[in-house]
Amino acid sequence: MTRVGIITTDRLGKVLAGPAMRATSLAEACDKAGHVARLLSTSNGERAIAALVAQVDCLIVSGAALVESASLWTFEGPILYDAYCPFHLEQIEQNRAIDDLTREAWISRSQEVYSMSLQRADAIMCASDRQRDLIVGQLIGAQRLTPTLNDVDPGLRSTVFVVPFGVESGEPSGSAFPYASAFPTIAEGDPIVLWAGGIYDWLDASTPIKSVARLATTIPNIRLVFMSAQSVDGEMLPGAKAAIKLAKDLDLLDQNVFFNREWLEPDKRASYLTNATVGVCAAPATLESDYAFRTRYLDHFWAGLPTVCTTGDVLAAQIESQMLGSVVGYGDEAAMADAIAAIVNDATLRATIIANIDPVREHYRWANVTKPLVAWVDAPVRAPDCATRSPRLEERRNQLHRSRGFKVEMRAISRTYHEGGFSAVWEKFRERKSK
Repeated sequence: MTRVGIITTDRLGKVLAGPAMRATSLAEACDKAGHVARLLSTSNGERAIAALVAQVDCLIVSGAALVESASLWTFEGPILYDAYCPFHLEQIEQNRAIDDLTREAWISRSQEVYSMSLQRADAIMCASDRQRDLIVGQLIGAQRLTPTLNDVDPGLRSTVFVVPFGVESGEPSGSAFPYASAFPTIAEGDPIVLWAGGIYDWLDASTPIKSVARLATTIPNIRLVFMSAQSVDGEMLPGAKAAIKLAKDLDLLDQNVFFNREWLEPDKRASYLTNATVGVCAAPATLESDYAFRTRYLDHFWAGLPTVCTTGDVLAAQIESQMLGSVVGYGDEAAMADAIAAIVNDATLRATIIANIDPVREHYRWANVTKPLVAWVDAPVRAPDCATRSPRLEERRNQLHRSRGFKVEMRAISRTYHEGGFSAVWEKFRERKSK
């Protein structure tokens, strides 16, 4: 039996965002394997983290927490870093609205935190083989491919391994058609195109909106519903504000395009998914798109929901190759409109896609995808090159903590994970700059 501490930078509660969902599922997998998992959010503070660290044999940490927390950084046992979300690539797209100097500082810090986390960890897990290639490249660039490590782990298969985001056990148990009560314009039987998640800056909500503008001329009751215009912390996301403005400018707002203002509780989320016709998502042609693992697609698989999305990420490639929906080019609103219309209008095509989803859903069950994680927790070990912390790495972290405004910048770097949000952080930066 291993006592494992799992640290998430998301808040834990009834309403969860992706990182907290993942951390909770990892803890459940460890418990089911006979280990004792203790789950904690960094929002509980450094004292709570220190108390947990004193009671566990190994740690699983994500986001900026490993660099930010002294208790985690100085832990003497094995550390597994969960790099499923490449936040340093999200940051490049996330902060385009701010001045160049501040944006450059944020991006530089996020890259430094990500790099230092990879170097400090004894092992690293990620969501796809493509992400694994990225991480191995970074480790080589950081000179972690030493003869000592390679002799113990040729190919680094134990040092860097894949644990995708998973699908919940069982079937979604949502209630009857929830859209009519949430949006009076929507009637039962209307085809629902669902954007099943937040409207983040690294995504492209404009292409689905423009696609529905095209479709509304031939399918007047087509409804595009954005599941969450706010973050899990209740902040209106900048991408949501832009999407709402576009829908209003196209005279679609509350007619063909709808925005749910709150982050949904699990039962409501399941109802939205199971009563939709098509799941949709789009992103621009960026590095973030190349290395993303769009967890909302796993929700589509869980609910047996056909997906229409843009190309680029590994799940989009799987959707295309296994006919789990349709994949279109970046920004191609006409092709997206055609793909949505085909699924809405062709019952045979829709039934074929749903049948294709069944084995994929089983493949991604948490019980299956967490097997490599459980194997690591069965016998966690220190990496030979991490058994003694590098003085050079220690000095890099010290310099980072000595820099002006470190704590505020850390919150900005991992905005998705932390309480508060972009607007509050930006105001603090503006205040700092005005002094």
